[in-house]
Amino acid sequence: MRMILMAAVMMTRRRRRRSRDESGNGRKKTVVEEESPNWPLDADVGWGIRASEYFEQHPIKNVVGEDGVEIDWEGEMDDNWVKEINCLEWESFAFHPSPLIVLVFERYNRATDNWKVLKELEKAIKVYLGAKDRLPPRTVKIDINIERDLAYALKVRECPQILFLRGNKILYREKEIRTADELVLMIAHFYYNAKKPSWINDEALSPPFQLKPRTENKEGNCIYSDNLRAQASTKDM
Repeated sequence: MRMILMAAVMMTRRRRRRSRDESGNGRKKTVVEEESPNWPLDADVGWGIRASEYFEQHPIKNVVGEDGVEIDWEGEMDDNWVKEINCLEWESFAFHPSPLIVLVFERYNRATDNWKVLKELEKAIKVYLGAKDRLPPRTVKIDINIERDLAYALKVRECPQILFLRGNKILYREKEIRTADELVLMIAHFYYNAKKPSWINDEALSPPFQLKPRTENKEGNCIYSDNLRAQASTKDM
């Protein structure tokens, strides 16, 4: 009985050696280590279809908006002019005396409108980035579907919407889609004491920055901007 067991063990060992030799002589292994130089780069994704063949037949394309413009949210994350922030970063941006513009947007609901507003805002900001006589306002964006609590705190219910802030106060909410030229004029008015554009609704202005009737002093200069500063400083006290 012992002899039979010994013979069986020897036969098993011979079979294992033979299989190792065959695998080393060009026979394909059933398992390939990831570090192996023979790791397949174009793997079979199932049903005899390779990855390269699948993506040739079904290429990934960006969404094209209603106006024919390609919408590329993923690419925009890598190359953007308006930084996207989350609730943890909010305080470092909001509680600062310098001007701040916030775009509250949605990526996949009304994508055409949200994309257009973002691109127009980027064009407007580039105008101020190229100016040598003044610092450009800071610009950030918030996805309402990701930062729901932050959007709720900002009282934003629909997108896209642009908020103009100074310090921790919201000066104005722009709910309409504005061109870059219009946004340039709005930025100049809220942050650089320029003339108020005709489309800004006085009733929608924040109370501390409500405009008084425009008047001029003896030198012919507009003085309502000084009234704004006085109201703002009184409110802060």
